[in-house]
Amino acid sequence: MLASIEIVSTQSGPDGETGTIIRKAEGDFCLSSSDEFLLSYDEDLGEEDTEGTMPGEKVCLHTDAVMNRHMWRVTRSGALESDMMFIPGRSCDCEYRTPYGCVTLTIDDVHITMQEQKTDNGHFYIFEAAYRLQKEQYCIMKYKVSPDGEEEP
Repeated sequence: MLASIEIVSTQSGPDGETGTIIRKAEGDFCLSSSDEFLLSYDEDLGEEDTEGTMPGEKVCLHTDAVMNRHMWRVTRSGALESDMMFIPGRSCDCEYRTPYGCVTLTIDDVHITMQEQKTDNGHFYIFEAAYRLQKEQYCIMKYKVSPDGEEEP
């Protein structure tokens, strides 16, 4: 089903500084089994100065996510590419590819929460993964998903 998606990414480094990026997209969302959700969306990041891209280059990303209470897999393709696994209790390495090359990132200390919220106008879902990146940077990836025709995220 079509859905409105809000993507919130927060990172805090070893120096204590925190940064948050909020993006919105339209995409596809479905429940594939009793506990597994699939999410697919495209982001046009415009001609931003995105690390790993040429100045003025239009940056487009396609994201597919498979999420359940035990594991997330987020795959991105386009100007930047990655295949990230988020599994509580495990350390996972992933490759992050840019036009300039590839770097291996380590994801560990993962905590996953998933919840459905009902309102007078319908319902929405919140999916959140808190994790540590490269043993020094704490991150939170949060999706707020509203099936079309229901409350906006």
